[in-house]
Amino acid sequence: MGACCHCSSSQQEYERQEEEKAIVIEERRKKQAEAAMKRQKEFEGKGVKDPERLKREKRKREAIEKEASNFAPPNQTGLKWTVT
Repeated sequence: MGACCHCSSSQQEYERQEEEKAIVIEERRKKQAEAAMKRQKEFEGKGVKDPERLKREKRKREAIEKEASNFAPPNQTGLKWTVT
């Protein structure tokens, strides 16, 4: 009978340790994800004096490209070549 109680308490201890490991692993994953995001932001701004200006210019270029693609029909460019 004593062995039954001992197994039960050791099982509970084992489960508690597994839960603690899962928490530690989750914390580690979260920290790694945060570090990866930080590295990505640092890399994007590397060599750029004003990263916000760069983002604004990129959005402006994308808007112009989108407007241009909506303006011309997809199968016609509007130019015709003639060779004489």
